[in-house]
Amino acid sequence: MNIINRLLATCSKRKSSDEVVEFFAADFLRRLLLFEHYILDSIRLEEIPHLIRIFGYTPTLELIRSGKLLIHYETFTGYGSTGHLASVLESRRKKGNLPLCSYCLDPLAIHPYDSPYIGRNRSYRENQERFVNKGFTVIDGIDGISHKQANILKSEIAARIISFRNGSIINQITELIRRDLGIIDPSIKLSIALQIKKFTKIDFDPQEIHLQIEFLDQQKHDFRVTSNIEKKLHIDRETVHKIIERALLGITKINHSFIQMKEFNCLVGYRESEIPILGEKLNFFFSKFSEKKLIDNFTRILKVKALPDFNQALNEQGIDLLKILEIAESKEWVEFRNWLLSQDEINEQELKTQIYSLPQRVRDFYESARGKIVSFLVSTGLGLVSTPIGIGLSFLETFVLDKILPRKGAITFINNKLPSIYKKPSFNDKTEIMDQIED
Repeated sequence: MNIINRLLATCSKRKSSDEVVEFFAADFLRRLLLFEHYILDSIRLEEIPHLIRIFGYTPTLELIRSGKLLIHYETFTGYGSTGHLASVLESRRKKGNLPLCSYCLDPLAIHPYDSPYIGRNRSYRENQERFVNKGFTVIDGIDGISHKQANILKSEIAARIISFRNGSIINQITELIRRDLGIIDPSIKLSIALQIKKFTKIDFDPQEIHLQIEFLDQQKHDFRVTSNIEKKLHIDRETVHKIIERALLGITKINHSFIQMKEFNCLVGYRESEIPILGEKLNFFFSKFSEKKLIDNFTRILKVKALPDFNQALNEQGIDLLKILEIAESKEWVEFRNWLLSQDEINEQELKTQIYSLPQRVRDFYESARGKIVSFLVSTGLGLVSTPIGIGLSFLETFVLDKILPRKGAITFINNKLPSIYKKPSFNDKTEIMDQIED
């Protein structure tokens, strides 16, 4: 499986004001179309009720059964700064809070403790199983589905959940973090410079940052960061502490992402603000195959075809999820994705010329169900109907078009299959050639 065919990313977020999870359905659909497999980075399975509300129980169940959608649901959530949490963590209470600009970065568990893994008795897999079972209460609470339907859905979801095999993989992330701290990886200085910009609005050259990092215990849990930031920028020590803390947590997230890529053989979604730091570590790879580039180009395609964006279509209940699953099996979809990955920035005018050219329209017509009927009637001599000859192409040109020229699957996908995922007839593109044939 090629890594660029799989994406791990979230499509939801928990609102800060309450426990409600906001679901971004348009992002979800784009990823289903643009990647062979979409690995949903789930927030406690809260996306499932949204999918059923928007698309219905049966289409959602078929999507999960198809294997095109996988669900990343993990008790390990990332790293937190715990050096100043003596009031809530027993492990830190014994050692005492660290002074400003000293830190401890610990892996955090969502279940069962919402705290670091230090000193836990159960294995990672045991905690993971308990976490999954706890998450299934969300499925039981979905309105409009029976107890039997809920059990079927839980069974199918359980078969599609992916997570780290064991806790040793978390240790790999920890080792990467300690390595970065030990050698003072250049990405740390860049991350600090970006945080300085956020906190102070000052552009500060990463090369001007002087750092010294010293581990304070044999286990390399606690460490002190000495820098020239306070003196250079004339800011208080507490602000410096926060700047460095945010920068270091950003580095832990990127290392976490790299291990996810390795373990799940996939790309990992990232925020726009993280691109420069990623660039320090893996510049070419992330710029070439970034999800943002794919989405920008896909948006241009919808614009050229005069199709609604997914947010608009979803608001009007105009997306057919089962149709998306159907076209994802087609060779044109594969060609389309490969072509899209190869594009740097799609030129809208050039694309418009391609998709509305007469030879391409004839090719699209023959790919359609009606085109196949006309082909049959003409080949058997039964049809006195308009053919491509009637619109300016000779038998020879038609033969060359159909048999010799390479099939432009990507453009055929854009012209025929992409519009078909929209439910409303007004969304479907009607080309001039179809009008001429009908006349």
